[in-house]
Amino acid sequence: MSRFDSAYKRGKGLIAVTGHISNFELIAAYFSWLGYKTAVIGREVYDPRLDKLLIKNRTAVGTQNIPTDSSVKVVMQALKDGKALGVLVDQNSSRVSNIKVDFFGAKANTPKGPFAIACKLGCPVVPLAIARTKGDYYRIIVGEILEPNSKKSEAESILDLAQRTNRFLESIIREYPDQWVWMHKRWS
Repeated sequence: MSRFDSAYKRGKGLIAVTGHISNFELIAAYFSWLGYKTAVIGREVYDPRLDKLLIKNRTAVGTQNIPTDSSVKVVMQALKDGKALGVLVDQNSSRVSNIKVDFFGAKANTPKGPFAIACKLGCPVVPLAIARTKGDYYRIIVGEILEPNSKKSEAESILDLAQRTNRFLESIIREYPDQWVWMHKRWS
């Protein structure tokens, strides 16, 4: 948690990247409960009733919900306001720009946007995950703070951030394979 706190206290905002692991919705709620300003980028759920409930639950704990079809200006403003922005990056979506990055030994589409924004704003990327433990408790695992590399080109820095994030997610999925909620074709 001290890594997250250190990155947050810089006041530049931070991009918290995670995957569909365990009850990932609890991450932003927990950090919001601790007093951090949080926002999440969320795709609309297919059932409008469930979507409304999900957004209500996010905002009830103080987390700003940013729909995926929002302007990049909304995302950048949340970061400029010093918020921790949660983004799921273990997806192959035709709605966003992707880059091919190694994931479990094969190239997998990975959203480019969070890493490009980190490079543009100079804000840190913090990979994290949540895992259910014995007795129905949860553990939040915070990876090392990832910084955009100013010595590399923007494209190389984006690729580096995405690759390091994927390595972190691989380590969590290997430790908790039964908690990875993934049913899409990421490698196609």
